[in-house]
Amino acid sequence: MADESLKEKIRSDLNTARRARDKLRTSVVSMMLADIRNREIEIGNDATDADVMSLVTTSIKRRREAAEQMRAGGRE
Repeated sequence: MADESLKEKIRSDLNTARRARDKLRTSVVSMMLADIRNREIEIGNDATDADVMSLVTTSIKRRREAAEQMRAGGRE
């Protein structure tokens, strides 16, 4: 388990969310894996843990900004 890559951990989290029928978590983790897959296609190679961490950070920031804009627009 200690040698598990971040991508493998995220996949495991997706399976856990699906088993728990947690729709929100399943959706968020699925989007994260899609971002990782898209990045791998861009670079033509498997994403490293550093790539995955960068994508996670960027995705969190992007989704927080979108949520703030929705709140500001009165659409919660």
